[in-house]
Amino acid sequence: MSKIELKIKQINDVVNDNHTLVTLTTEEEQKHITIVCDKLEAASIYARSNNPAEAMHYRVMTAKERAKQLPEVLLRIINDCNDNLEFSIHITDIRNGEYMTFLQETTYGLNYPISASQAVLFCHINPKTRIYMQRWLWERQSLSIKQLGVSMPINSLTTDMLQKALENSIKEEQYELANELKKEIKRREIEQ
Repeated sequence: MSKIELKIKQINDVVNDNHTLVTLTTEEEQKHITIVCDKLEAASIYARSNNPAEAMHYRVMTAKERAKQLPEVLLRIINDCNDNLEFSIHITDIRNGEYMTFLQETTYGLNYPISASQAVLFCHINPKTRIYMQRWLWERQSLSIKQLGVSMPINSLTTDMLQKALENSIKEEQYELANELKKEIKRREIEQ
């Protein structure tokens, strides 16, 4: 299957919500996808930032503090046991607002399911890790970079986010949007 390589472009807090958006793009930076993280995951990502300005109101850990965190310790143990191991992240599908993602140990081809937001955290801990997405999924989900931070496909929203967006669209009398949100919620209910 054809895949494309992605990189982490930016992380944005969503105003008046408990979610953060991580933007992934290709090297050309013409299109992007957005991954939803909760605030706890975002804090973990920001805490490992090498750019304090990027971390906004989150506390950035020092290198000494990071070295004692469980993810970093586990990665050190893995590397100490076998320094030839390499990892990659693969985003293969989307279901009910969640990207289907796995962490692959590339030497032996072992795959481990992981949430997309935890995969982003893994990439912050191990910067050599490459991120790949199935080309067909990229073509379906990606949006023009001009829309960065403004819109994202409805199918990439969590069900809770869909419910909140539905309530807001009805309150603001955006009935076409409300109808699309209802359709997506019903589709998910049928699939379960």
